Amino acid sequence: MITVLVYATFTGLSGFVTNFEQLAVCRFLGAMGLGGEWGLGVALVMETWPNAKRPLLAGVLGAAANVGFLVAALFTKWLSNHQVVHLWRDFANWRVALMFGFVPAILTLFVRLFVKESERYEEVKEKARESKLSELWTNPGLRYSTLVGTALAAVAVLGMWGVFQAWVQSWVQEITEVAKAHLDPAARQLEVDMARARVGEYMAYGAIIGSLFGGVLAEKMGRRASYAFYCVGAIISALLLFLTNVEVNTRMLLFVLLGGAFSAAFFGWLPLYLPELFPTRLRATGEGLTFNAGRVLSGIGVLFTGALAAKLGGPAKACAIMSIIYLLGLVVIPFARETRNLDLATVDELDEAGALTELGEAAVAEPKDVQF
Repeated sequence: MITVLVYATFTGLSGFVTNFEQLAVCRFLGAMGLGGEWGLGVALVMETWPNAKRPLLAGVLGAAANVGFLVAALFTKWLSNHQVVHLWRDFANWRVALMFGFVPAILTLFVRLFVKESERYEEVKEKARESKLSELWTNPGLRYSTLVGTALAAVAVLGMWGVFQAWVQSWVQEITEVAKAHLDPAARQLEVDMARARVGEYMAYGAIIGSLFGGVLAEKMGRRASYAFYCVGAIISALLLFLTNVEVNTRMLLFVLLGGAFSAAFFGWLPLYLPELFPTRLRATGEGLTFNAGRVLSGIGVLFTGALAAKLGGPAKACAIMSIIYLLGLVVIPFARETRNLDLATVDELDEAGALTELGEAAVAEPKDVQF
């Protein structure tokens, strides 16, 4: 409840800022809430549902997040026709878009009334076993999981933002401005806004589909094989999108949808895999740390896309080059433990027996079996 309130409040407040410093503070605090909510939300869902349902629920988690992107895209599309929106007074449309961030705060009431702590967490809590953040670094097995999980998350997040989400719309804006240069500034801006919103809409459609199948395919193919498949698909779709399109048309939108599907499939995969690396007493902390450390690394990496775009004359070639980040994913994934068919209760049993502590960097499982 606290993390949802934090990110909803500071996202909404971003719509009222008067300078860059205020915006930076609001985005930083909002991101803290969002980062905390991801680890807690995933742990809660994974621990509440039966083991057989976890692959589907992981996909639903990823898809639900991308439903948010779709809602934002559709809302932005509507706002494109209203440069100024009258609420209690007139606001620029971009401010209203950010104010919309207050809406998730309503979810805290739902959480308070209907969502309970997971039984698994309550059982572990009763045992009163001490848990320390430092264990993620001092315990050899947990340290290994943390490092590998961080690398896998960084590839996924950097690919999503450094190749697709953060740059496709900028690229589309450049293309549209050139194509509509003959129009007056107001009409040209409307065309640009509509093109950006339309591309965002198709990206969201693809992301919802990809996320939904991300967890399901991970269970069918195995954690390693499915991650590798998503990496290859993301590279191919990025190259097709950025190197074979020069105008916003149906063909481009199809490639946008394909890119959205492969780049977002990881966000159905990560909610399934990361909870399997940590015992219940450290699950939310471990998966939250690995995912958000990956976000920090990717945040730095996204700057390289901008630098490349400046040198290469636009985002298209820069994004195509940045798609090689997925090759790093292919390098890292063989070092990940294969956890298909693993029950979360088994992780707790290994933890209680001290087996997780005994794991070192050489403890890499064969993909055909669940081994720790």
